[in-house]
Amino acid sequence: MHRAKSKAPERLKSIKDRQILEVDRKLSEFRRVLTVLETRKTASGRYLPRHVFAVVFDNDSGSVRQAWTYITRFQEVGGNYLPHSRHVLQTGEGRNSTLLIEWHDIELLEETNDG
Repeated sequence: MHRAKSKAPERLKSIKDRQILEVDRKLSEFRRVLTVLETRKTASGRYLPRHVFAVVFDNDSGSVRQAWTYITRFQEVGGNYLPHSRHVLQTGEGRNSTLLIEWHDIELLEETNDG
């Protein structure tokens, strides 16, 4: 796995097999780490993030402020991959929540030349 430091201050990316697997970004009050746990490879060779885990750490104490997991199903629409559903589980600050978002009957709009 390759760790690359980006031009943005305090940001690291872990890359393996042309996939970004982790982004670690430190901001003034907290640190955010996004980890890709599962991907889906498209016919064209692109990787779509199917399962992502995100954690926010407090810089002073190192404790976890919040954590989320995103599980996304994709659908191909006109040669593009768009979300079909996303399940979000979140915990932190004494609360837990779950959210399911579904997209139905998605169509791409055609560009028109109105002059």
